[in-house]
Amino acid sequence: MLKHWMKKVYGSFQNINGLPSKPLEAYVNVDIKLSGCPINATQLLSTIASLLKDNFPNITHKPVCLECKLKANPCILIENNEPCLGPITAAGCGALCPSFASPCYGCWGPCEGARVDAMASILTKKGYDLEEILSRINAFGQNIKIV
Repeated sequence: MLKHWMKKVYGSFQNINGLPSKPLEAYVNVDIKLSGCPINATQLLSTIASLLKDNFPNITHKPVCLECKLKANPCILIENNEPCLGPITAAGCGALCPSFASPCYGCWGPCEGARVDAMASILTKKGYDLEEILSRINAFGQNIKIV
């Protein structure tokens, strides 16, 4: 199927060699990394404005739980017993999913000092399958393995 699409998009594709799928920083030096899937427009504009003023932007790497507390959201993990990844996910989304009573699924990547092993342990104790937990954690390219 891939060959079909390569031919459809590129015509003759004998000399096209793709790179393995990895984060951008695996291939080039990255000065600033904006999290999110997709990134937040406000964060992007703030970053551009800071750079235009010769300032390095202030990008938070605190967990989503902080944003939930600021919005007075109930804790999805504790109160609803759902597999929320807020404790290990970088804030910046405004706790969008938890604000609609849905568990955070980690689209902003890990926060600073994320204790993924502890999160996996908590979710396992709550009855979630380790394979499902790793699938959720790794959905946004983390490639984390827990023994």
